Amino acid sequence: MLREYELLYVLHPELDDAQVETHREYVRNAVTKLGGEIRKDDIWGRRPLPFEMKKAREGLFCVMRFALEPDKPVKLAYELKINDRIIRNMLTTVKK
Repeated sequence: MLREYELLYVLHPELDDAQVETHREYVRNAVTKLGGEIRKDDIWGRRPLPFEMKKAREGLFCVMRFALEPDKPVKLAYELKINDRIIRNMLTTVKK
């Protein structure tokens, strides 16, 4: 049974539009490779960070909602952690 998740991730502000799209595609591929179904994928835009992270004071906020098997988020978290252009991410379960 698939469970609904929401992923908020912050990309490094020095990325140009083509690089942003490449990293968003990386995240989409990571979800679909694990058998997930993407429901929504949005960019919230550049916003200031509350404190400096990876030498950045602002970041490009992206949010994605998807369905995934309950045992797969650990693997997804690893995929996001090894990408050095993703400053921070937060994965939450969506309550129905």
